[in-house]
Amino acid sequence: MAELDKVPSSDAFYAVEPLQREEILTEVKDDVSAWRLIHWEGETNYSFPSGHTIFAAAVAIFWGAILMAEGYGLLASLVVGWASVVAASRLWLGMHWAVDVFASIASPL
Repeated sequence: MAELDKVPSSDAFYAVEPLQREEILTEVKDDVSAWRLIHWEGETNYSFPSGHTIFAAAVAIFWGAILMAEGYGLLASLVVGWASVVAASRLWLGMHWAVDVFASIASPL
């Protein structure tokens, strides 16, 4: 929404009253995906860290290590790729800041 010049920042969007938020979402509905609108309508703020990313990173580390040790490098790469897509989706959806995602990736280590 900030890229569409509807709000100065994401923090500003969540700081406005719910009625104003609804008006902003109505203005941008033709410019963003329906999926993002659903999340923006239901969310009230960002969270630190990203639970989705922590889960994906933990799965990738655990299963990736096992698969690599057993000689399944391609399958391990697919698991890591899946985890990367999960992390990227949190940013793309606008649900988290980059610091949330990077801290989440580092936390299972």
